[in-house]
Amino acid sequence: MSLPHNHPDVDAWLNSTINLLNETFGQTNGEMHRNTHEFHRVDSGLPVWKVPYGGYPNPHEIQNRFLLRQ
Repeated sequence: MSLPHNHPDVDAWLNSTINLLNETFGQTNGEMHRNTHEFHRVDSGLPVWKVPYGGYPNPHEIQNRFLLRQ
């Protein structure tokens, strides 16, 4: 929770957790189990935002959405 969304440790934690869930629930035909898939695809619960053409997302908004997903 204290790391920025793009910190390498966040990706390492996510990959380790997905691997653990795959080992726990299995992967029928190479596909993620429903529980693993739901964990991996969780969202912030906020509406999708639109970035102006050629613009960049607000870094504070990205971090906020990351924290909400946690």
